[in-house]
Amino acid sequence: MPGAVDAKAGSPAPNSLKSIVIACAAPALVLLAVVVPFLRFHEYDLLLPESLLLIAGAAAVGGTVGALSRLRPETLGPALMVVTLGVYILYCRKIIAALIHASEWVAGETGNVGMALGAFGAILFITGCAVCWLLRRNLDLIVATVFGTIVLSSIVLPTATGGEAAETGSLPAKLNIDLPPLVHIVLDEQVGLAAMPKEFPASATAAKRVEETYKDFALYSRAYSRFELTQNALASLVNESSGADVLELIDTHDYGYTLRKNEWFELLKTRGYAIKVYDTPWLDLCDGYDVEDACYTYPMHSPNPLQRSALSTSERLRFLLGALYIGKVPTLPSPPAASEALARFQSDLAAAPRGVAYFVHLLLPHYDYVYKSDCSLGDPDSWQTQPGHEEIPSSKEARQVAYTLYMDQVICTDRLMRALFDQMKALGIYDEATIIVHGDHGSRIGEHSARGPVAKLTDRDLLDYFATLMAFKAPGIRPGIRPEPILLQQAFGELFLGRAPAPTDINVLIARGDGSFAARTLTWPDFPSDGHDQQGVAARQDLRPTVQ
Repeated sequence: MPGAVDAKAGSPAPNSLKSIVIACAAPALVLLAVVVPFLRFHEYDLLLPESLLLIAGAAAVGGTVGALSRLRPETLGPALMVVTLGVYILYCRKIIAALIHASEWVAGETGNVGMALGAFGAILFITGCAVCWLLRRNLDLIVATVFGTIVLSSIVLPTATGGEAAETGSLPAKLNIDLPPLVHIVLDEQVGLAAMPKEFPASATAAKRVEETYKDFALYSRAYSRFELTQNALASLVNESSGADVLELIDTHDYGYTLRKNEWFELLKTRGYAIKVYDTPWLDLCDGYDVEDACYTYPMHSPNPLQRSALSTSERLRFLLGALYIGKVPTLPSPPAASEALARFQSDLAAAPRGVAYFVHLLLPHYDYVYKSDCSLGDPDSWQTQPGHEEIPSSKEARQVAYTLYMDQVICTDRLMRALFDQMKALGIYDEATIIVHGDHGSRIGEHSARGPVAKLTDRDLLDYFATLMAFKAPGIRPGIRPEPILLQQAFGELFLGRAPAPTDINVLIARGDGSFAARTLTWPDFPSDGHDQQGVAARQDLRPTVQ
């Protein structure tokens, strides 16, 4: 009868209403202890319809598991609880990280990380079975109490967050307003003008738009980067490094990289500029290097920006489920967060247009390809990540599909840049400003993977991986399209870091897994190779940007 008590154990009788409620609540709370902290970590509104549906789904699944456990409370109950707790452990990053670190430590002796991880997993499972069996009479009540506390505390108490952008530092109260504005923008994965594949119709449209948008700039149509990895490309750019020694400038972390040195920021500080940076956790230009005054770091691969998008409730729910590895796992795109970072930068620029050097690293037109050419979000079923760069299989067909979507995002990115320049004109700072816009590498949409055998990479692949946008505008820099091939890092060093002009070395360096680099020569099939190096030096010697 309801409210009956098991005299032997002092706990509710197995078939009492109270025991049934607790039995259903316990696994439900375990699953909610996964879902609610996940939403809170990504700072996703708990009251949005998709959040409520996710929470209700977790409670329903947990409640069903609890109801099934009542069929055999003494045996099936503990077994199902072990499985449910196992689900929680799989989603607990701290526990998994500890297991991986322990396995790597053991593997130092055995040489097999997988075997060590499997052994730790087996020990954890056996221990869990033993504990659940010993506590079987009060197991539901204990679990409900512990995980109910976890759920409640994650709602009402401050928690670690990783969904919204994080801001640190602040600009000085008094700025040197005699200094003209300086805006340095990195458009991640922006393909170069002359390297846009002519076989795709959208390339002609994109090229025409880029030429018009940067008509006031020195636009280098055949610029290319030394490296096809962001951390290497930008570390080399802001420092004097052109080869494997670039690795000495970079600290590697569990997730992402920081720089040990930044000559560009140091130079800007000596010029009297305050510095504000907009970056990502992948290449954090603020952490560990205290030259900048303020930093805005926006997340990568978080569902957070999608709650402010025009996606439907069902589409947003699908992305939340995907982030939890439930069902089909859709990509969690970074471009929406980059778009919000650009909007924030424009707001900051309007508030402090002079005396500040703004460094803005945008994951645009970086994969995933989510934007139509008008900057509206496309159908999520059509969103695609980048083939060929990592271990994602590539082919001629995959490249064609990816480039078609990528070019729409290039046009969208160009639209955003045009709006920024219009804003600067409205603020009255466009003509006097130093504006630096470039990519860090190419589109990286190659037919052959850069992570595979270097010998398989064709000349077209190399252009896909290394040819990038480069456009400079400053008093003293003549506008116009510069057709000569030029290394991004070298041109930036000559024009803005004060290095002496020199012939361009057209070798590019492909990072290998062992920390070495493989060199290849970049070839521009529609440009004569003989003598272009010296022509490029002569064309650059008359540039005298005021920033120097």
